[in-house]
Amino acid sequence: MASKPTASCIITSKPYHARFRAKMPVGSVAAPAAMKRGVKVVSVTGNHDQRGGQLARLLCFRRMALIPADWRPQAATLVFIERDAASPTVDGAVLLIRKKRGHGAGKVNAPGGRIEPHETPYECAVREVREEVGLTCGPLTPAALLRFHDRKNGFDMRGFAFRAGTFEGVPVETDEAAPFWCAWDAVPVDEMWEDDRYWLPSIRAGQPVRGDLLFENDRLVSRRVRPVRGSEMDAFLDLFRVVGGGQAARPGGSPSG
Repeated sequence: MASKPTASCIITSKPYHARFRAKMPVGSVAAPAAMKRGVKVVSVTGNHDQRGGQLARLLCFRRMALIPADWRPQAATLVFIERDAASPTVDGAVLLIRKKRGHGAGKVNAPGGRIEPHETPYECAVREVREEVGLTCGPLTPAALLRFHDRKNGFDMRGFAFRAGTFEGVPVETDEAAPFWCAWDAVPVDEMWEDDRYWLPSIRAGQPVRGDLLFENDRLVSRRVRPVRGSEMDAFLDLFRVVGGGQAARPGGSPSG
C-alpha cells in the first residue's frame, strides 16, 4: 500500500530567520489552519521521491513576532556575581537578592536596575550593584540580552545581563534589596520571574543568549530564547556599550533563528 505523500515544511520569519522542519500530509488542513492562526504561507514548490510519490511541498511561513513593531522599551541591567567560580574544590555560588520595592517586589532576582540616559549598561551595572548590595564589581562579562513585552499592562524592557567573577566588599541589605548567596544548584527559580528558568542555565554555563519574552499582566505566555552565534558576537557585545541602553528605540535584532 502506497504511503501518503507528505510535505516537508521549512518555517522562516524575517528578520528572525528561524528555521525548523515538520511533515504533514499533502493536501491536509494543516496549512489553512496555520494561516488562520496568523501564519502566512509565502510560497509552494514540490518534487517526487524514488517511489514516484510526491515527497515534499515546500511551505514557507511568516511567524508572528513576539515583540511588536512599536516596542519602545526602558532599559535595565542584571548582574550575576559569582563566588568561588574558578575554585576546583569549592562549589560556586551566585549572589541573589530578594527585591524589596518596585516592579517585582518580593521576587528573587539578581542585583541590577534601570539604566540612566547618560550611562552605558556597563556603567549602570556597576552603579546598581554598589547601591543595592554595597559591592564593587570586578570585570563584567555580557551574558544575555533580553527583550520583554507585556501586551496587557504595557511593560516594555530591554534587559542586559552580566556575569562578574570577582568583587570587593561584603553584601549588605539596603532599602532596595536583601542579598543572599545561593549555590547554583539551589537557585529558587519558583520564586523568580517565570522566564528566568529558560535562560538562567545559559548564564551559569557561560553561554551568551538572546531572548524575547512575552507576558500578559506579568504572566509569561510565550518565549523565544537562543544562544548567540559566533558570527553575531561582535554585534552582541556592541549593544552593551550603547549609552542609555537603547531606551525608547525600535527593536533591532531578535533572538530567533
